[in-house]
Amino acid sequence: MSNVITFQVADEADIDFIIDTIIEAEKSGSDKISFCNIFQISLEELKSIFREMIKENIQGQEFCYSDYIIAKVNGETAACCGGWVEAIDKMPSNFLKANLFLSFMGTERIEKSQFIFDSLREIIFKREVGTLQIENCYTIPKFRGMGLVSKIITEHIKIHKTKYLHLAKAQLSITKNNYYAKKAYEKIGFSVVAEKTSSNLDLLNYLPDISRLLMEKTI
Repeated sequence: MSNVITFQVADEADIDFIIDTIIEAEKSGSDKISFCNIFQISLEELKSIFREMIKENIQGQEFCYSDYIIAKVNGETAACCGGWVEAIDKMPSNFLKANLFLSFMGTERIEKSQFIFDSLREIIFKREVGTLQIENCYTIPKFRGMGLVSKIITEHIKIHKTKYLHLAKAQLSITKNNYYAKKAYEKIGFSVVAEKTSSNLDLLNYLPDISRLLMEKTI
């Protein structure tokens, strides 16, 4: 009997799975949870903060449940991936995200971590206005090998192309060490267009890698 794969836009009931998705995507196959390391907080505290941020459902950035698509296999939640068109309402995602972090992480934590953010700027790619941004893809281990992430990305493209007829490009960024993700994205038409590496080796205390790749696909 073949598996039945369905897709749906996430709702509030999916927030915990979205949190797991964000954390696993950030780990990039390592054991480093960058947000915990940067803000010096426990995993449970991080999840609690993320839950409140995502509940705000501010579209156009990665901490918004309705910008995620959930894949289900035979009715069971199996995979997840976020996506939005950058600054379609003139508000850049980094501005929206920064305001959320300031509101829910608090000024003191942000200020204590500022020296890390200064180094992170070396490896952060500026998101291109009007492009589909793909972010935080994750598949539960028992459902891997079914191409669910590529199917969700295809679903994101279909939904956003229907809404924005002139949408022409999708972009995503991954750590360079995430070899398997890179290969998976290449199989569905993404290619590396840029690479950035930090000069601060101390970042390896916080992140899985100090190099990032920008990948693009014409859609």
